[in-house]
Amino acid sequence: MGAQKNMTQTISQVDLDKYLSGATYPADKQKIIQFAKSKGAPSETVSALNGLPNKEYMDSADVSKEVTA
Repeated sequence: MGAQKNMTQTISQVDLDKYLSGATYPADKQKIIQFAKSKGAPSETVSALNGLPNKEYMDSADVSKEVTA
């Protein structure tokens, strides 16, 4: 297993699916974080999403590549 290029925390795919289900894409980092918070995401999940690179994400799989364990 190689070292990650950034300091992004990881979350499980199950948690990501739970808190991003129904999100509209494309979406930038801030929209993703706001949506997860609106779905009741815990601080650990929000913290992991805060570590996302600032870019536009085309779907949840795009987000998943950055934050899932």
